[in-house]
Amino acid sequence: MAPLSVIDLTTDLKDHLTALPTELQHQIFDILLPSHEPDIAYLPGIRRDRLHPIYQVAATCRSLRDQVDSWSHHWLKSHAAITRYRDDQATSSGRKILVRKAGLRGVLQFVKSKCVFCGMTTKHSAVFANGLRCCVKCDKQQWPDKITRTAAKEKYGLKDNQLLPARHPAVHHNHPQSILAMSKSPFQKPRYGTCVIANVQTTMFLEADVHRLAQQVYGGHLELYWERREAEREERKRKKEVSACKELDKVNLSKVDLEWIKINEPFRYAKETGGSKEVAARELRDLMGQVGVTVGDLRIGATGLRSLFNLSF
Repeated sequence: MAPLSVIDLTTDLKDHLTALPTELQHQIFDILLPSHEPDIAYLPGIRRDRLHPIYQVAATCRSLRDQVDSWSHHWLKSHAAITRYRDDQATSSGRKILVRKAGLRGVLQFVKSKCVFCGMTTKHSAVFANGLRCCVKCDKQQWPDKITRTAAKEKYGLKDNQLLPARHPAVHHNHPQSILAMSKSPFQKPRYGTCVIANVQTTMFLEADVHRLAQQVYGGHLELYWERREAEREERKRKKEVSACKELDKVNLSKVDLEWIKINEPFRYAKETGGSKEVAARELRDLMGQVGVTVGDLRIGATGLRSLFNLSF
């Protein structure tokens, strides 16, 4: 088997694109059609009516323009169920029906005003292919497992530099020049798109891509990470409940102490609670009346108290 020849595109002026088979050229046009700008919601100044890449290919040479026209005709005809495209036909009177949606202009006119899945007129763009129009219903049907960046970070424990390494590169503070190298994440980048929901720019991912990224980040042990995180969450909840119970016991104990002080030490209770001394004096007289002690008894001194109450101290 002869070795493959290496083509140097900087010196070899041969046109390799037009040399490709027609089927491969049409596949290239299929890939170029759903142009996607993933950060379009964060770029309000971007022109949505700028020249489509397929127009640029068609303007390269006559051969590619003919191929683009051929592909456009085939695309409209193969999707005739939703594009309602028909070839020129002769009517009974001999006149031909005018085909308004023909060529590349017809293709781009359709994908910029009609849902590419059902043909309904819409202004909603597909989240993961915002170069195409797609109604909300078809968007949910075609990409049912969308997940927001916030939900992806909470559910899978991922960081911004793992989900969006180009937008949030991981940089060491000691080596800021390594920003380009660190932006090249070793993990497979998840597909994403941006849209505006309730006047807020939102980044959406496919959950299957996020799940695969999380498996790579945790070395294939994503379930173990979930189990450990749930155990840590339960432990924090238990500690919080224990702390709350201790605080409640302190509050209840302090209430009991205050009640005892209020009954037995009115002046101390008034001092700690900011109460009136007159109220404390009245409560003290009531307390003395309950035990049968008068003010005169308090003036007889320690010897008189011992003899009055038969105390031995």
